[in-house]
Amino acid sequence: MRILKIFLISFSLISSLAFANENDSSAVSVNTLPFGFYSNSLGWVFGSFTSIKGYPQKNSFTKAGGIISTNGSKYVYLQADEVQNPLFKRQFIRPDIFVGKLGDVKEYIGLPDANGIVPGSNNSREEQHLLLHGTDYWFELNLKHLLPIGKGIDKDFEYVIDIRSKEQINEPVLNIGKVFFETKLIYRDMTLKNNFTRLKLVTSAIDFSLSNDNANYIYFPTYGTYQKVSYIKQFNAFGCDVPADIWKADFRCFYPIFDGINSFPTVIAFNFVTMDTPSWDEKFKGKYKRGKLFVGPTLGGTKYLRGYKDLRFHDRAMLYYSLELRKNLDWNPFNYYEWTRKIGIDVLQLALFGDLGRVAPEWDFAEFHQNMRYTYGLGLRAFMQGMVLRMDVGKSKENIMIQMFVENPF
Repeated sequence: MRILKIFLISFSLISSLAFANENDSSAVSVNTLPFGFYSNSLGWVFGSFTSIKGYPQKNSFTKAGGIISTNGSKYVYLQADEVQNPLFKRQFIRPDIFVGKLGDVKEYIGLPDANGIVPGSNNSREEQHLLLHGTDYWFELNLKHLLPIGKGIDKDFEYVIDIRSKEQINEPVLNIGKVFFETKLIYRDMTLKNNFTRLKLVTSAIDFSLSNDNANYIYFPTYGTYQKVSYIKQFNAFGCDVPADIWKADFRCFYPIFDGINSFPTVIAFNFVTMDTPSWDEKFKGKYKRGKLFVGPTLGGTKYLRGYKDLRFHDRAMLYYSLELRKNLDWNPFNYYEWTRKIGIDVLQLALFGDLGRVAPEWDFAEFHQNMRYTYGLGLRAFMQGMVLRMDVGKSKENIMIQMFVENPF
């Protein structure tokens, strides 16, 4: 019931912002699409979503829908991106709400094995997991403030697809772009169980971040850089049993290597991410001050080490590299018929990628680069009305994973 109230409040917030906006709605597009895909965690997933692009502002993008899967999972969700606060033009609001039932999934948690190896650690085996199911209530609210420096001095905010060839780019790779101070409220309540155990995992945290977005279009970038530093404070509140302190750094670089088709160049994309939990060995009421799986250092899943299952590795710290070659195709079957053109898929893109990283019991640069985990694979991306639909197939020592998600991995 409490999550339903949050859902309704957030929906009312978006609606009120929409009615407060007086912009022309002629560029607004509304689409309802059924979909299906395969997830290594959930099995076959079927669902539908309704999207609103361009309202209340032309950069705003709202999605609401639901899914069911063959492993018994059922979720409804609401997401809104780049909704501008009409009372404070430099603030942007992004609510993310997921509520549902989780079918049987592998969770790499539990007691150490006979050799003292902890599930989820870098040396752990894939067999060290529990098969659990339960309920999941996940709520995030991100308040993003555009600071009046760099490219944010003369205008409040505007994301425009600005495509240039390599020869046309005359600005430095590292430059001050749109600088944001972000405050993200995070709450997640999961009850997981099987015939032998029952776990209650609750996270209450605030993510404070400072980011510098100097990419041409962060959702489908072809050149530029992006840097972000985050401090995540987990609180002993709202059911979360222990506080924790977590730091995160994220660096991305995009560079066109030659002109492509459909006005988009072929791009080399690089990502570096690292995290640490300084409070890891401290105690609070007899419990270690460690971040929950949802906010702490983890690898595996749709973003990091895509050849491994979700949350496959977790520890005090992590370090991760990823390199992609993204090439747009001159073949787009969605342009063949009028009814498929209405779906709005503008570009199809292939990506070759390689991921490299590991978790560790302390932040040690030398240790990070020993016995690293890696994946490599091929991805297919579809750029649809400002949104990226993604399918990546990643190979690791343990599995071949099919990862499907919305948004680029970076």
